[in-house]
Amino acid sequence: MKRLILLIVVAAAAWYGWHHWAGLRGAPTNEVVIENRSGRTLGRVRLSISGQEYPAYDSLYDGKSVTQAFPLNVRDGQFELHWVLQGVMGEPQWTGGMVTAGPVRMRHRLQVGPDNGVIWSSAPIPAETK
Repeated sequence: MKRLILLIVVAAAAWYGWHHWAGLRGAPTNEVVIENRSGRTLGRVRLSISGQEYPAYDSLYDGKSVTQAFPLNVRDGQFELHWVLQGVMGEPQWTGGMVTAGPVRMRHRLQVGPDNGVIWSSAPIPAETK
């Protein structure tokens, strides 16, 4: 009898996991995509969102991009981006954009241009359909 109850519990858990897999994968996240359009390789790219620092990228080649996920419930604030250009003294930086906590998933794009300027844009991430 105990084995039968255990088998029923395991089968119910397996059924639930199979039918609710999308919800069990974790909390939804926003994304920030850093694109290098500078014509040079960016080194030691560091990103901070609302004061929260994220792991640095050693190098980001021209024409390439990296994507960083961050929690949906982040505090309201701004992006801060620091990088190093090969063969150039100093460390360019940029602060701007707007991050808000909220229920809508957003994808933010930070394009680093040839003049070390950054263009920020954002758009909602479409909801996944079943």
